[in-house]
Amino acid sequence: MPRHHISFARAAGRRLRRNYVWILAVQVIAYYGKIAIHPTPAATLAEFADRAAVGPIPGWVVLVIGVLYNLGWLAFALGTLWLDRSGDEVPSLPVARRLASRMVAMSILPSSGCNAARNV
Repeated sequence: MPRHHISFARAAGRRLRRNYVWILAVQVIAYYGKIAIHPTPAATLAEFADRAAVGPIPGWVVLVIGVLYNLGWLAFALGTLWLDRSGDEVPSLPVARRLASRMVAMSILPSSGCNAARNV
């Protein structure tokens, strides 16, 4: 069985940062431009959100899902960048514990579901 030098997550993160982040950025800019100016420039934020609607799904839901989608990929890219810069495949225990406590404090992780990170 082949032995890989880096994990799948690190390899995917590198590929995301080097290739796909630019594709996602172009898509976001194009989508924003399409909604903002077609067929006429949007005068209000409400009009902008209404134009983002897809069928029966309200525009604000579509925009929130789009923002969460792109922020998720950004978080993955930055997380794997942190792994690459740390030099370790798995971050040291104190670093992982501090990161988990910060994520709980920022409400990224639910406090009740983070027992594994606290007990490490």
